Amino acid sequence: MQLCFGYGPGPGLVKAFSVGTMLVGIYVALRLCYLVVAHTPFRKSARVRRIVLRLVAIALAIVTIVGQSPVAVRDPLLSMWAFYVAIGWLSVETCRYHGIGPTALGLSVRLSHDPASRKTATRLTLVGMVAGTALTNGLLWGLRLTGTDSFLPVMAGSQAHTLQLTSLGSVLLTPAGAVVMEDLVVVGATTALLTAARRPPWVIYLLITVIEVALHGYYGLPAIGMAIYAVLRTMAYQRTRQLLVMIGIHAAWDLVGGLVALANQYGITRYHLLLDGLLLYAVVVLPAELFVRARKKRRNRPHQIGPSTEGSSIKASQKTQENAPRSSSVAG
Repeated sequence: MQLCFGYGPGPGLVKAFSVGTMLVGIYVALRLCYLVVAHTPFRKSARVRRIVLRLVAIALAIVTIVGQSPVAVRDPLLSMWAFYVAIGWLSVETCRYHGIGPTALGLSVRLSHDPASRKTATRLTLVGMVAGTALTNGLLWGLRLTGTDSFLPVMAGSQAHTLQLTSLGSVLLTPAGAVVMEDLVVVGATTALLTAARRPPWVIYLLITVIEVALHGYYGLPAIGMAIYAVLRTMAYQRTRQLLVMIGIHAAWDLVGGLVALANQYGITRYHLLLDGLLLYAVVVLPAELFVRARKKRRNRPHQIGPSTEGSSIKASQKTQENAPRSSSVAG
């Protein structure tokens, strides 16, 4: 209401929201500890790993609870980092508790070795993100130009201003929170759990679409444009299970957008960003890509006989063929 109409809720509702946030943080922390300590299977030989994971889960739970407490002295960025890590870990442990391991969830690096599914996931994810962003911003500017934003819920400022991308920490935190909440929790865990529960596909698509539109509700009415974003990304996950690929694309997309918004606040033009991006690609990305291609080509190259052995064997076979007629004529 404050973003779209300029006025916010009363102090009572703000206090209730703060208490609800604290209760959610407590539930996430305690549930995570319960699953890690009681229901995460470990081999007897991995006692050190089991103890370390339990201690990390307990420490993360404490940080999450303290960070969500309205009376504690807290760092907002640190508390949000802890909450995102806790809820992402809780999603993985919840899926594992219901028989869906990291590989089935799509968090295995081996799945990304399939070029066909990786290409499909990349294409659908990019198309969904471009189409959703274009449709949402098109509706946003269309409502503003027609003047209907005066009586319809429409975001007043830009997305960067709304999300308060004013520091490097906030720019780095926003993609991390987005990929955890949208990719891991909403698309990955929700789809995997509902599929395991044998729910029809239309229920999965509808639920994820409603959640994605609600998560982008700060746009106001134009947030309905994110429906195509939700549908195509859910389709990409159901067809390929390439969750790591989707997470990487989404994180890079949001990170670039946040850095551009942050640079504009400091008076850096987009031409400077373009030149810096080309320089970064030429110095870092391109050499890394060439190295990966060369290593992949070397790995896929079949085992060949050494040149000296191969040459000697060819010469030996040629001499045998040349001497065979002569020996037969002499014998005759």
